[in-house]
Amino acid sequence: MRLLAWAAAAAFIFLSSATNLSAQEDATKIKSLAPGVLKVIPTVMNVRDSYSQAMTLPGLKAPEYDLNYTPQRDTLKDSGDRTIFYRNVWQNEFAFTGLRQINVLMRYPDGSTQRKIVWYMVYQIRDLGKSLSYEDVTEEFGHVKRELRKDAAINDRSLAAPKLQMHFSLEGVVKPSIAGKYEKVVYGDSDDAGTQALAQYIQNIEDPNQKLHFKGELGSLKLPLAQSDTDPGLWGVAIWENVDPRLDYVSVYVRGLTNAYRIKLDADGKVGFGYKTLQLNFWRAGDEVGEMRDDIEYGIPLVDDSNEQVEICRHYKLPGPLLRGYKVSETENQNILVCELDAQVNLVDFTSLLTPQLDSGQIPEDVVNAFADAGFDISGAQLSTGINGEKWALKVGEQRYVLKFEPQYWKPVEDGIKFTKTLDHFWIYR
Repeated sequence: MRLLAWAAAAAFIFLSSATNLSAQEDATKIKSLAPGVLKVIPTVMNVRDSYSQAMTLPGLKAPEYDLNYTPQRDTLKDSGDRTIFYRNVWQNEFAFTGLRQINVLMRYPDGSTQRKIVWYMVYQIRDLGKSLSYEDVTEEFGHVKRELRKDAAINDRSLAAPKLQMHFSLEGVVKPSIAGKYEKVVYGDSDDAGTQALAQYIQNIEDPNQKLHFKGELGSLKLPLAQSDTDPGLWGVAIWENVDPRLDYVSVYVRGLTNAYRIKLDADGKVGFGYKTLQLNFWRAGDEVGEMRDDIEYGIPLVDDSNEQVEICRHYKLPGPLLRGYKVSETENQNILVCELDAQVNLVDFTSLLTPQLDSGQIPEDVVNAFADAGFDISGAQLSTGINGEKWALKVGEQRYVLKFEPQYWKPVEDGIKFTKTLDHFWIYR
């Protein structure tokens, strides 16, 4: 039997052989997935996403005053230099079945046909009520304290995502020739007149009874709160056309799963934003010959040669170690994160450009600037080393700070690098 799926604008037709159901199968029942087929990304909330680092209030031009009786920290200038923005954050659960390819025959209104390979990802989104929010609580003597609430979106639906605005980007590198250098390629998920027909075609292949929403539909849908572990949430499909068949190292970037972001200030004080994005990594050993025979594997390839492994890591832009600065709070008996910056680890010899200076008792300019952007002046600070290459103590007057070298997904070791977390997925800000 031949299936015909018309695009909304009747732009083209897809032709395919349908699969006949046996007499024992329920033609209306959604298929159950075998264990491990659905890859679920854990929904882990990061408290750091609910507030900004202390920073100078953008656009503030407050004069300085020499005060006789009022603490300097109470002036507009001083308090504006250490502003923290708090915000409510939600995050939905994401799961997917893999990155796949199909070969479709497309017929156009002029009667011509073209066979092409389409890449797609079937995914599931669920609202588990995961959120971080703040509530002002009045304590004794009228003191107002800001308290963090976790998962309040379960009962307070105003804290949940207002609507789905998903963006899928397929990115990677291709080598034009054996002797050539890798070049970056970027593909946005399709959302034209034919996407709905493609989504229906893929649904017929995957499971005719499981509705797969395409990008153009998601904006009008409200994701309901999951009532149980088996709640299906919403299912969708991201589609990419005209993907270069020479693509080997691939990442899919998913944005819209959370409203978390980071505020960024450039050298001129202009405000920018980095949005929390899920990066899913894949690889395939193939070329333009027999493209459909090349399996797409989840994760990144691991090899014995350390130099080759580093080169592979470059393609996926694995986040390197950070230098994080903490303010030591004596009253709260904890270290408060105030700034972070790239540790500038060289992937040739795995050494940081900043830690040797710190070990020698010098504070790099980049570190001073990072603290300054957060509203803290550490120029002229007293510096002492706690652990060479890993931890340093700074003191400005009576205020103490701690600077730490903190790996994220890998760290330098004697013979190369050592992976410390899973490499198949991670969260980035971009």
